[in-house]
Amino acid sequence: MTVRELFEYFLKDAHWVNRETTIDNIHFGDENTQIIKVGTGWSACVDNLKAAAADGCNLFISHELPFWKTKEDPETLPWYRKRLEVLRENNMVEMNLHDTWDHYPEIGIRDGFAKLLGLTDLVQELDYIHPGRSEVTTGKNSLGIYRIAPTKASDFAKYMCSRMAAIGAPGLCLNGDAEQMVEKVAIGVGCHVPSMEAFRAGAQLLVDVYDRHSQERSRIPLAESGVSLITVEHSMAETYAMKLMADHITEKFGIEACYYHNEPLGTYYPP
Repeated sequence: MTVRELFEYFLKDAHWVNRETTIDNIHFGDENTQIIKVGTGWSACVDNLKAAAADGCNLFISHELPFWKTKEDPETLPWYRKRLEVLRENNMVEMNLHDTWDHYPEIGIRDGFAKLLGLTDLVQELDYIHPGRSEVTTGKNSLGIYRIAPTKASDFAKYMCSRMAAIGAPGLCLNGDAEQMVEKVAIGVGCHVPSMEAFRAGAQLLVDVYDRHSQERSRIPLAESGVSLITVEHSMAETYAMKLMADHITEKFGIEACYYHNEPLGTYYPP
């Protein structure tokens, strides 16, 4: 199987993806390369690329763009040059599946996160509206509200910590009333995160990412509104779905695929 054939396999049923505007692409290397071994991961960071190369992968699939847009000349940026260096030295192809994987059923970003957290009773889906752009729907059915057995917000946070330990999550932040009893939990797709619209729909606990929820403009107002909010790093809400992608590639095509999650998270204190 070639890289292009695998790319087309994933996009062929992704009716939600606009092929003219999607950022999903083969960003480096020959698309006609015969796949030997696949590496998957949330980011095409240097540590992930090096680990995949050391394991013999000749294709790396990231969720996020490997070379995100910058106003600077990318060739002057150390991280840009280092990623290119690893890819070139190891004759590795780089592909990303972002728009495709956000809404891919059962094993995509939101559904994969739900699997990791053990959320199974989906009771409602909502569209995500970008903050400040209320007239524009930027994520159709991105948000999911799941029913859980009545539990304290603090107890769900502890449970969530235990589930996320498997992917190396260093911790999470709980805002709001830790003693609040919750029965409906809302999650989203990466930065398409639940906010007041999910609260108004009945969710008492929102699970979000730091990238979207600033402390002053979001986390504090939500807490003041009676919302319990758990916040994690962006990668922690999305990376498990990349493991499910690797598993799927192996099961579907018999191609060895490995999942990597070496994104630098820093050291959390106290330990």
